[in-house]
Amino acid sequence: MIRKVYGINVAVKDFKSALERFVHVLNVKPKFFKETDFAFPNLIGAQLFFDDVAINVIGSKSEKTAIAKFVNSRGEGVFLVSLLVDDIENDVIEMKTKGVNFVTEIKEVPLGKVIFSHPKSMHGVQFEFLQLKR
Repeated sequence: MIRKVYGINVAVKDFKSALERFVHVLNVKPKFFKETDFAFPNLIGAQLFFDDVAINVIGSKSEKTAIAKFVNSRGEGVFLVSLLVDDIENDVIEMKTKGVNFVTEIKEVPLGKVIFSHPKSMHGVQFEFLQLKR
């Protein structure tokens, strides 16, 4: 079951410049991700928390990442919406019965378990479904 919005990921071309802008305008201190925090390599990012929801500013260290491909084809902007779930395995089974396709299998990450929906099955929006470690 989906519990709540966890974060909104914004893909940017120049991470340093974009983060400086977000911090300046939004007046929020960033919490930096470690490279191992990401489900995929070669990403760099920081979280800007508003209560318990984050705007995640994400850049790429390689032109081969999904972030870089997104920025190159669509420009900077909202890349995905992250949602917290209670039971990722059962939630994925239920979502598949509702026609949701996924671009990955469930992956273990430092925060817990994660899977990504295919944007085409959700009207152009990619969702990350995240079950935090208990």
